[in-house]
Amino acid sequence: MHDLPASIRVIIESAYGQGIAEVFWIAVPLAVLSLAAIAFLPNRPLSTKTAAQTLAEEAEEVAIDLADAEAAAGVPSAAVITRGSEDRPARR
Repeated sequence: MHDLPASIRVIIESAYGQGIAEVFWIAVPLAVLSLAAIAFLPNRPLSTKTAAQTLAEEAEEVAIDLADAEAAAGVPSAAVITRGSEDRPARR
């Protein structure tokens, strides 16, 4: 920029200054809108379990519900859940 003639340098510096000012005028309302949106997000606690642990618990609950439903209907259960089966590797 310092090699440009003074008249051209002033025009270019002015264009950069106006462009930056316009960007900030656009960014300020977006920042305010973003902060307002963040303020209304629900506060959910972080999970202490991995996805695999959560899926295992859900599968266990479904199996228990199924067993309870079969017991109430008088149908013999086809699945047997044994303790510690989640520690064994899955068969392929």
